[in-house]
Amino acid sequence: MSIREPRTIARSRKVAAGAAIGIALCAAAVGCTGRDDRYTLYRDSAVDPTQRVHVATFDAADGDAYNHDNCEAARAVFQAHPDIKTKFWCEKGHFKK
Repeated sequence: MSIREPRTIARSRKVAAGAAIGIALCAAAVGCTGRDDRYTLYRDSAVDPTQRVHVATFDAADGDAYNHDNCEAARAVFQAHPDIKTKFWCEKGHFKK
């Protein structure tokens, strides 16, 4: 077993931390996985109808139709509530402001 120099250990830790950050950022990016089968449920605001409020993102591995259908089903449930004054809608992709 060899003993590493402190500089080598510090450099290895920096490389590992950089790789972990890079992987996390890549996983958070929309195009990283190449998947385009995600849907996001939004609502507006009773105070400001032009506001886009994120409600949920549907990104199951079961594909485009599955995510679309689940987003639309959730939208219908929320919209059907008699006391709800806001509008709900689904859009393809991840949340966008």
